[in-house]
Amino acid sequence: MPEFIQPQDGANVEERKRAMTRALLDTTGFIGAVGTHSQGALTPADEGDIQFRVGAENGKVILDFGTPVNWVGMDAQQAADLASSLLKWAKIVGRKNGKTITLNLNAP
Repeated sequence: MPEFIQPQDGANVEERKRAMTRALLDTTGFIGAVGTHSQGALTPADEGDIQFRVGAENGKVILDFGTPVNWVGMDAQQAADLASSLLKWAKIVGRKNGKTITLNLNAP
C-alpha cells in the first residue's frame, strides 16, 4: 500500500482512499485545457474546452486561462455568464479603487 494512504492514528483505510479519490477527481480549482470538446469542435483548430478563472489581482480584473489561448468560443448563455462575472468583478475592483462603474447595454 502506498505510504500516502497508510492509516494514521487508527484512521479507516477505506475512508482515506475515498477521500483521496474525491480530492483527485475534484476539478473545481483546475484552470487550463480540459482535453474534451463538450459542445463539439467549432473549427479544425479548436483545442477543446478550457476552464478559466475570472477574478481580481493588483487592482485589475483578470481572466486566468492557465495556458496560452488564441481564441475562445462560447454559446450565448456562457457569454452572458462571462459578462455577468466580468461586471461583478469590475464593480468589486472599482469600489476598492473609489470608482463608479457604469454599464452600457446599447448592443446593435
